[in-house]
Amino acid sequence: MSRIFRRVATPGLPGRVALAAILILAVALTVAAATPALARHTAVPQPAAAPDATVDFTLLHTNDFHGYLETDYKGRGGSAYMASKINEIRTAKGADSVVLMDAGDLYFGGAPISALVEGQSTIDIYNLLGYDVAAYGNHEFDHGQTVLSDRTTQSTFPWVGANIVVEGTDWTQPAWVKPYVTMTVGAPGNQAVLAIIGLDTDETPQVTLKGTTDGLVFKDLTQTVLHYYDEVRAQSDAIVVLAHMGTDDSGPYKGLKTIAGELAQAGKPVDLIVGGHQHQPLDPPVVVNGTTIIEAGYFGRWLGQADLTIDLATKKLTVANYTLHTINNTLPADATVAARVQYWSDQVAPLLNQPVGETNVSLVRDYNAESNIGDLVADSMLWKADSYDDGVLNGSIDIAFTNPGGLRANIEIPAGATLPHPITWGDTFTVLPFGNTLYLMDLTGAQVQTLLDQAASLYKGIAQTAGIDFWWYNDVMANNPTAWGAYGINVGGQPLERDQVYRVVTNNFLAGGQDGWVTFADGANRWDTYYDMQLALNEYIATITPIDASDIVGNRAKPLDKVVTFLHTNDSHGVWEATSYHGTPEGMEYLASLIKAERAHNPNAVLLDAGDTFQGNSFAYYYRNATPNPIAGGMNLLQYDAFTIGNHDFNFGSHSFTTTLSQLNSPILAANLEDDGNYSQGFIDANVKDYITKTVDGLKVAIFGITNPWVPRYELPTNITGLTFHGGAETAATLVPDIVANEHPDLLIGLTHIGYQPYSGETDSDERIAQEVPAIDVLIGAHSHTTLNPAVMVTSATNPNGTLIAQTGAYATNLGKVNVGFTGNTVDGYQVVLREGYLIPAQEATSDPAMRAYLQPFIDEIAAYNNTQIGQTTTPIDALSAYTEETNGANLQADAAVWELGQNGITVDFHLSGAMSNRKVANSATPGAPYTLTVGDMFSLMPYENSLVVLSMNGPQLKAVLERAYRNYWYYKYQGNATPKWGGYSHYTTCMLDINAGNQLVYKDLYPLAPTGNNVISLAIGNQFVDFTDASTYYNVSTVNYLAAGSCNFNDSGVSLWPIDQIVHDTQFYVRDAVTHYVAAQPGPISPAVEGRLQFTAGQNTVTLLHINDFHGNLEPAGSNPGMARVAAVVNDVKAAVSADNVVLLDAGDEMQGTLLSNLFKGESTIDVYNSMGFAAATFGNHEFDWG
Repeated sequence: MSRIFRRVATPGLPGRVALAAILILAVALTVAAATPALARHTAVPQPAAAPDATVDFTLLHTNDFHGYLETDYKGRGGSAYMASKINEIRTAKGADSVVLMDAGDLYFGGAPISALVEGQSTIDIYNLLGYDVAAYGNHEFDHGQTVLSDRTTQSTFPWVGANIVVEGTDWTQPAWVKPYVTMTVGAPGNQAVLAIIGLDTDETPQVTLKGTTDGLVFKDLTQTVLHYYDEVRAQSDAIVVLAHMGTDDSGPYKGLKTIAGELAQAGKPVDLIVGGHQHQPLDPPVVVNGTTIIEAGYFGRWLGQADLTIDLATKKLTVANYTLHTINNTLPADATVAARVQYWSDQVAPLLNQPVGETNVSLVRDYNAESNIGDLVADSMLWKADSYDDGVLNGSIDIAFTNPGGLRANIEIPAGATLPHPITWGDTFTVLPFGNTLYLMDLTGAQVQTLLDQAASLYKGIAQTAGIDFWWYNDVMANNPTAWGAYGINVGGQPLERDQVYRVVTNNFLAGGQDGWVTFADGANRWDTYYDMQLALNEYIATITPIDASDIVGNRAKPLDKVVTFLHTNDSHGVWEATSYHGTPEGMEYLASLIKAERAHNPNAVLLDAGDTFQGNSFAYYYRNATPNPIAGGMNLLQYDAFTIGNHDFNFGSHSFTTTLSQLNSPILAANLEDDGNYSQGFIDANVKDYITKTVDGLKVAIFGITNPWVPRYELPTNITGLTFHGGAETAATLVPDIVANEHPDLLIGLTHIGYQPYSGETDSDERIAQEVPAIDVLIGAHSHTTLNPAVMVTSATNPNGTLIAQTGAYATNLGKVNVGFTGNTVDGYQVVLREGYLIPAQEATSDPAMRAYLQPFIDEIAAYNNTQIGQTTTPIDALSAYTEETNGANLQADAAVWELGQNGITVDFHLSGAMSNRKVANSATPGAPYTLTVGDMFSLMPYENSLVVLSMNGPQLKAVLERAYRNYWYYKYQGNATPKWGGYSHYTTCMLDINAGNQLVYKDLYPLAPTGNNVISLAIGNQFVDFTDASTYYNVSTVNYLAAGSCNFNDSGVSLWPIDQIVHDTQFYVRDAVTHYVAAQPGPISPAVEGRLQFTAGQNTVTLLHINDFHGNLEPAGSNPGMARVAAVVNDVKAAVSADNVVLLDAGDEMQGTLLSNLFKGESTIDVYNSMGFAAATFGNHEFDWG
């Protein structure tokens, strides 16, 4: 018989390319048929039996043979040895009393002696062994249904698979499958009819190459047995289920123990199930609800023997004895079968024996851990894909993934073998027998995280990878964990970024989302290279042969013994409803979904909030005094574990503070806060703690809290009466050692509301605490709205082990996740080996239905309030650029503030404040189509509770404030990309002062020169200029409490530049309310505009004109006349600020006549002073002609 080597396309798989240089053997099936089967059973009608009649017989079974006709290098398995054991039992029991069956996966998924001839060799040997029946397994579908049908036709025994039906039908099987068979068993004259119902795992479409099961449906196994149960029982004396399924559930797919229980519960039990698929050598058998379950391992290394008795009256089948025989080369070999196996071996030997390389180390699989052979295969995939995609080995592929189930064999060095040990083509084929190809795609970091989280579940084993390393945790180290996940993921040595796109190579099996790795199906920019994985492996081995341990870099998938995960939020500012801002999804509705998803695989996750939670939008404002408070209730619904207080949580005053926080179920933490009793009437003393401890998975976790120590800078004293705020770093420095000494925690966490880095003179920060206070593992922060993704590790000489700092940004746009991993044990203790933190954006989630249902009544109630119409505008109201320039949004707020105060009987000279946020509303407004403004728009523009205060201020005080405002402007405009950003100063639009209508601020911008302290040119109140040197003239100036308290950089060493001891009106009028009332009071649409209220000159290129008129010789002070000395002082100040060369001094006439001192000298004295001051020009007035 000739051997034919050819490349073929596998039938039933359009477009699939077979293995490079694969061997396909053309074998006439008549050769196999020429050798008669050893035994067969035929179902025939039996005479009625006596009620107590029984029939004894023996059932032999195998499963998951995978074509292993030959023994392995250890002498295990081998069909010739299997045959001798079968013959021995048939001889002992009688051939008619022995039934031989297999539970599936006969010929694919393993040995090349079978795979290279598409299973023909295995079926030939099975025919020779005299099998009576076989069930289909998932691997029977590996090469498509045409090949499967051919092997079924070749078989001299029937195949069963009752749950395999044609798609679109109820119970119609394909032509090549039977749902069940019946056969006679027992010695002649004492026989019974045995029925065998066949089942294949309903996971088959997911664990085979896409397309191989097209047109088929794999029904639920329990429902299938129930469907046929009565029909089969009527035709038989006993029922056996022959199932390609293991004992245990496999993810959502039911195992045999579950199926047995469901059948018993349905009142239709089966006495015996013969299983497979999970490669379990069950000895003793498993018994569930009276059903015995047996399975005989894999690769022909075991033969199961069940000695059975059928009670013909009750149709009860009983297992009298069970033996699991080991099959190896210590048994005698059946000569006929050995010769037949040798025949097939000779056919494939020329290819199998081709050398590929050599190795000095055994290459061994580990399904539930990283393995060196998995690393080697993944390395070969990355190497070949990198050079194949663009012809250059240039790092164009980031990650390689393959599944542990695709690695079917080890390449082991026998004991005593000479090194290096040869690796043959057959060896690598045995490892990769499926003919899979390299498949490229793009995956996001979030998708990579999902894949590795799944790997950690061990549902389908640990992914074998290259280009990526990670830690993983599984609380039971099995595929049924309650807590699992992948952590500390690095790609190319850099932390994984969820929104980054990575180029990935996997195999074409996984690319379709098979074997439960469904995320691969969502990859983008997909390309099946059709490059064979085995060929890539062979080529790669050739580049590193002989293989040493150092050639395979390990530690890619490192197991953890404990993991503590912290989920965290901060600065949500009342954003609970699912919404978006400029296209960015935000809202706790979204984060609730993410929290639930995280808890689904980590139920011990600790949920923390770092404050500024109860203020910031109309939702928070409307319900600030409500019971129930929807924000507190929402936090309780999510089961927060701890909360620390933010500065804005004090905004509404003590009543709102206690009303809201008293509704929280979680502990409230603020170690640096004291109340003398005048603020909360005992609530803080009773309910606000320094720290708490929790036990998480057997580890002791301590969590301390620090609120913002600079609240007195944000709030006027009247709003925080009785409260003392201690420094954050100072508090941590004393508190942390106490916690360590008294609690001995395994993990110490700080929950703070002080900001990531120091700014605006606020010396406290998370960074400072991390540098100065050792022993803190993680600081979860807030206040600065910093988006730390990933979290930042800060070390110092004082804290060499470092502290991880995490923060999510603001407005519920991200859920923070911090993972702390441990190795060790309860005896020796646990050591922290991993700390990482990253953000999961709200855009990855959908709204959580339960949270939406909870919020809906509150949303409905506030909707009418938010939608209340207050007036119209003909132009968009825009404060987006209010950091560095005049905007109509800031102008509107300034004008409305003065108006509101006037409506309440308070007159001010002018208003100084920036926009309350950098937002924009009424985008569509035009003069022809005015936009209707609502209360909700007001909250968008002005989310904060900034109340109006009026101070009495003189010229020097105003200059100090305005010079600081210019400094804010300069750093915001020119230092946004510097380190630190914006000079390290706080960065808010409120800090860039605007002024109300009719007034003007002029600054000198000398960039690149930094602020000099003399950049304010003028402050004009109508037509009157403020004299910045005049300490005796006072103006009533309105601003907001936030600024007056010294926030927004308006302080020196914590002392406000605003003279708060000169407050003349401390109102509770919010700017937001002022604008709302102002717009509503207008007779028509408003049209706020940029009017030139803020002016920035360009220094050397600018001329400053100073002018007077109608001086009338007032050289000396008299009454309201300041005198020329005072005018000269103002002139000199201006010249100092803008450079004397750029100042032009003018007079518009009537200079000389009008006072005794000037009249006596007929104006000569006045002109003399004018000359000395450097007037550039003057014009004649009518009084210049009085003396002729």
